[in-house]
Formats: sequence, structure tokens, C-alpha cells
Amino acid sequence: VDIEEGKYKDTIKNAYELYLRAANFYANNKLEEAIDYYQKSLAADPEFSIASEGLAAVYMTQGNAYGCGEVCSNKALEILENLKNKDPENDRVSIKLAQAMVELNQAEKAFPILEEVLKKDPKNYFAYNGLNYAYRYVGLIEKSNLMYQKGKVDDNYTVLTEKGHRLYNNASL
Repeated sequence: VDIEEGKYKDTIKNAYELYLRAANFYANNKLEEAIDYYQKSLAADPEFSIASEGLAAVYMTQGNAYGCGEVCSNKALEILENLKNKDPENDRVSIKLAQAMVELNQAEKAFPILEEVLKKDPKNYFAYNGLNYAYRYVGLIEKSNLMYQKGKVDDNYTVLTEKGHRLYNNASL
């Protein structure tokens, strides 16, 4: 990235604009276009981790629903592992990595990642939901049900995690 005054800000702004276009393509199920724009965003700013997360999400979608299979899912896994190595404290990336592992029949590898998130943030709905899915995936139904109960939202459909992340379900939007 060129760090001359002004050019750096333009590069970051450009990366963000490209990311927004990619996210829009992804939301509209235009996966090839989304990949193209996430890659352009990362070319403008290789450290733009949210664009990397978006690219991984597209690859997971292609792997799960569009016949790309393990090739795409493995691309997603590689991106998420790199992100986790760069920022091991990023719970969001940890949860996405665990989800990718489950999808690739590696649920046992996902357990410790999600459990670590819950040690740091005992009310993290996404980590409980991930464990619920991972346990169910390998047939540990009682543990899955326990994770479901621990991760339930309150009557207002609101979750406030220890770190202050507020989440809503569709009923409250």
C-alpha cells in the first residue's frame, strides 16, 4: 500500500467501496462477481480482514450449495485459518473457522475453538450455536441440546454478549 499522504486514505476508501460492491453481489447471489470484487478489495488493501471473511463466506456458499464442494470449502478454510493466525483473539473469525471445519467433516477440531471463545465470552450466542451444530453433526445430541439451552435468547429476542455485541432475531427487526 502506498503510504504517501492522501494516497493511503484513497486506497483504504477504494478497498472499502470494492468490499461494499462485493457484499452486494453476495447478497444478490451473484457469487462470481462477489469473488471478483472481494479479490479487488484485497488487492487494494491486503490487510482488509473483513473482505477476506466475505471471500471465505462466498467460497463456503459455493462449496455447500453450488456444487463446488470441498475445493471451495477448503479455500474458505485456508482464508479463515490465515485470519485466525493473524488475529487469534478475533472471536468472529474463530466462530467462522469452526463453522467451516464442521462443514468439512472436522467437527472435532471446531470444539476447542468454540470452547475457547466461550471462556472469553461466556454469553456468546454464536459460539453456543456453533457448538450446538457441531455436537449435533457428530451425533452428540445431549451436548447439542445443552448448548442450545445455554445459548437461547431472552423473551425480547435480544442477546447482549459479555463484549457488548447486541444481536436480534428477525422478529425484532
